[in-house]
Amino acid sequence: MNPLNASISLQPSSTSNCLSVLVSEIISSNIQYLDHQITQITRPSQFFKPTELSVVNGITNHDTMENMFFQYELYSRKKWLLMHVKSLLNKTNALLILNMLSDNCLCEFEKEEIGYILNGSSAAYY
Repeated sequence: MNPLNASISLQPSSTSNCLSVLVSEIISSNIQYLDHQITQITRPSQFFKPTELSVVNGITNHDTMENMFFQYELYSRKKWLLMHVKSLLNKTNALLILNMLSDNCLCEFEKEEIGYILNGSSAAYY
């Protein structure tokens, strides 16, 4: 066997592994950013006294707290989905996950849908 051919046949596997690592790092970075966002959401509540009811520009503390909980739920859900996708990441679905991250549509899916999409894509390669 020609040594050049051997290196060419190994190249896609090496590229797939590098892509998997890259996607894993992107997901980790997104998770870290969401952690930061969650911290920023909860920071104002440190200074909030629940017994005080104030209205500023027609917005009550209750509205502010409700908005904080909504944002917290949204970011927490995104974080959970990213952690789930990271656990499903492998070299056969890395490109698909990268495309979903690039299109910013990954968090629009439910857990079951993500599992079906990723398992279906990896089953197609076998």
